[in-house]
Amino acid sequence: MTTVGRLTMTLAFTSIVAFANDHLIQIRDQARGLEREFRGKLMRLRQGFALYTGETKDLTEFIRRSASSLLLLCRGLLVLQGGAVPAEAPAVIAAAAAAAGFSPDAMARIIAHRADKTWQCTEADVREYLLAVEQAARYIDHFQTGVQE
Repeated sequence: MTTVGRLTMTLAFTSIVAFANDHLIQIRDQARGLEREFRGKLMRLRQGFALYTGETKDLTEFIRRSASSLLLLCRGLLVLQGGAVPAEAPAVIAAAAAAAGFSPDAMARIIAHRADKTWQCTEADVREYLLAVEQAARYIDHFQTGVQE
């Protein structure tokens, strides 16, 4: 191989490595941002739960208002993971739950009833919802790029 050929291969390899490193940095930045959002959401949900415990109507309204943004965060989790992001909310919750290892039940109920003004959530639903958000944040905190062994 000529010197020009070796130089061309070295430059091509360097470009590929630089691209891969930039991509990994982007993924890590996305993971940090998503984790920050999940942790912030978890803190606000805990505060609201503490404030509205025993007041079912206010607690339900507070949780209902959080549902759409949490659904968006679950979509972000799936994007970060690199998998397909379903179009329908129940499928998004199921996929995020499977990826992060949380029970989808309470989150799916809350998301399904987010527009239903007559529905009342229970404190048990909220506790399970908080556990799901906490587990999602933990999953993203430990998210790794590259080959998993």
